[in-house]
Amino acid sequence: MHKFYVHSIFWIPLLCSSPVWGADSFYSGQVGTDVWMAETKGAGEETDPSNVPSLYIAFEHQFPVLPNLAFHYTNLVEDDVAYDRYSYLFYYHALDTDLYRLDTGINVSRFKDGKYIGVNQQTYHFNATTVTFHAYAQVAIPYTLLDAFAETDIAHLGGDNLRYRDTSLGVQWQTPINMGTLVLRAGYREAKVELNDSDIPSVLSDPESIKSSGWFVGVRVVF
Repeated sequence: MHKFYVHSIFWIPLLCSSPVWGADSFYSGQVGTDVWMAETKGAGEETDPSNVPSLYIAFEHQFPVLPNLAFHYTNLVEDDVAYDRYSYLFYYHALDTDLYRLDTGINVSRFKDGKYIGVNQQTYHFNATTVTFHAYAQVAIPYTLLDAFAETDIAHLGGDNLRYRDTSLGVQWQTPINMGTLVLRAGYREAKVELNDSDIPSVLSDPESIKSSGWFVGVRVVF
């Protein structure tokens, strides 16, 4: 399993010195990273908060019918649980104004190099794909320079015998830079992976799930 290092957060401000793109460009994109201080629980005791880094890339356009695209990578590594999650998001802007925004779509998530140590101390491995409904909502907070946002992946739509849900709530602050817009984010994120096909004997009464929750901070550049 390859560890994604948080040091990548420091190169993002360097993009600020690049030439500005047109505000009404037919194409737009985002790149950023979050640092998630998550407490994680599998079959054993809940871990202390630890750094769970993630990477986010998005590409948006004004073509009719075709969805916008985004990629989200999360790297979780603890003593008794671990996985790499590669998510491919296909979404549309249902609503998009200066005051509020609503996106809907589907998220195809691929879990690789999954590890789960059961209550019998045996290690189980999993690699699976799951499809979920995705929604993102954002609204400007009156009399402030902040936006509130909520994002969720819920409602299992298909894939392997693994279920996943992921919900984030937070606020963000945006400021113009030479290349586009710098976005600083903070909030709370909670995720759960249900391993329904991990060959764990039912007599062990093992929870067969990985729960992670905690505060996060992040930065994105919109260009």
